Amino acid sequence: MKTIRNCVILCIAAAAVIIPKSAYCAEERQLFYTYAGPFIGAAYNMIKYPEWDSSVPPKQRDLTVNGPAYTIGGAFQVYADQFAGDFRIGYMNNQNDGSHAVQHLQWSLCVKYLWGIDENIFVGTGLGIYIETPPASGGYDGSGGIQLPASFVYNYSNTVKLFADLEFRIGSYGHSSNMGDDDSRKMAIGLTAGVVFNVGRL
Repeated sequence: MKTIRNCVILCIAAAAVIIPKSAYCAEERQLFYTYAGPFIGAAYNMIKYPEWDSSVPPKQRDLTVNGPAYTIGGAFQVYADQFAGDFRIGYMNNQNDGSHAVQHLQWSLCVKYLWGIDENIFVGTGLGIYIETPPASGGYDGSGGIQLPASFVYNYSNTVKLFADLEFRIGSYGHSSNMGDDDSRKMAIGLTAGVVFNVGRL
């Protein structure tokens, strides 16, 4: 009889711990809302890379090319209180000078901290990485680097968010020049905007 009573007490004590904790975890999970939707972007590239010229004897020189870039793709975002995670994949059309016009895939991942202006408007910043990969046109080998966003988010409704990011990117430039080294650099500043729809919770 004493053993049964002890088991009952143990079960009640376990329930007293597990049930509130489960409710708390469920409440915490409700904070992690996931969104997905399309985006478009425009940027301006500033590229610098070394190359040997055709003089005799040949001399090394730094060449620069510039031009606009346009991107279209999809975004997957996670919002948890004042934090946001932003994963994107898009196809970028770089209209750089001369033979450096190239199209390729671009992937990015960014973590942001958001400040609420009111219950629907948020601004923030963060840190992220990006990579540019095949399939690509021309002699482009891909590249990667870091990106710094200045973000704006507007809660259009309970299930729809509008967002815009002013982004600065700096990284490598995968140009197949005759230098055969990794001294190429690419900087870009641009604006990305999109709309995402609630697709569930984590």
